[in-house]
Amino acid sequence: MILELIGIILGSLVGAYIVFSIIILAVGGITRYRWSFNKILNITLTFTIIFAIFWGDYWGLSPDQTIIRYVPAIIVIYLFERRRLLTMKCPQCKERIKTNATKCKHCQSILFEQTS
Repeated sequence: MILELIGIILGSLVGAYIVFSIIILAVGGITRYRWSFNKILNITLTFTIIFAIFWGDYWGLSPDQTIIRYVPAIIVIYLFERRRLLTMKCPQCKERIKTNATKCKHCQSILFEQTS
């Protein structure tokens, strides 16, 4: 029972990560990154959930079983990808900061020189 539950969780996480990665590459390639990463991530999340519902139907799962199994895994993958794409580590103190920051809020080091 426990091993079956662990298998379901790991399988849904791996499946969600593979599908999410393929869709984010497709959406990014189609738009050629003209959109912001935030918009690309939100569209990818929507397409991945829709795909998961069809994927579950293909494997004989009802829509509610698919939502219970795959949507939490998709949301976890979305949150990790969002953090990875929208933040970076400061080269000085290694704390997470926004990618468009010019000064670290933790160590106050200047990340990029301002040109005027």
